[in-house]
Amino acid sequence: MLITSVKQQGNIVIQVGASLLLTAVVLVGAYNYFIGKSDESVSSRDKGEVVAPVSTAAPEARQSWDATMQCNQLSDYPAFERSMQLVRVEHLFIYERGETARFLAASRNGTAVPPELDISFEWWRGSVSDGKVELMGWYTEGNTSVKALNMTGEIEDGVLRLEGKRGPRNCQVVAQLSQAG
Repeated sequence: MLITSVKQQGNIVIQVGASLLLTAVVLVGAYNYFIGKSDESVSSRDKGEVVAPVSTAAPEARQSWDATMQCNQLSDYPAFERSMQLVRVEHLFIYERGETARFLAASRNGTAVPPELDISFEWWRGSVSDGKVELMGWYTEGNTSVKALNMTGEIEDGVLRLEGKRGPRNCQVVAQLSQAG
């Protein structure tokens, strides 16, 4: 009886150890995948441009785009719509609201984003290639949790249409070149 009990305990220890090892391998793999994916999405040539604030672009290079963002209802939180101004500088779309300079300082220019920040900000960067747009960013709203934003879309007939996630919500953005320039 004692031999069977020790043998069963040994099997349990092996199973738990194997489960922990498998979990560690999956977590390390996921971490490396997402870190590698974020590095692939921005070429080394563009890294400086992606984090550069709007204010560093020459005024003649900036285009203002009138945009509307609509986000779906989430649980007990109602849907909302917000007007905003996007800026296009060459092959980038940019949106900044609030304390973005503090966000960039705390996140090492968006490369090491902390899970919480006690500031209010929204920071987006979208790259344009062959009319396709991939947009990513971060924001805080309602609390100190830093939430991710990821949208994709295209520019067709002078209209930018994006859809994707802003935090946990499904959202759409529609924008066009401002008539004021």
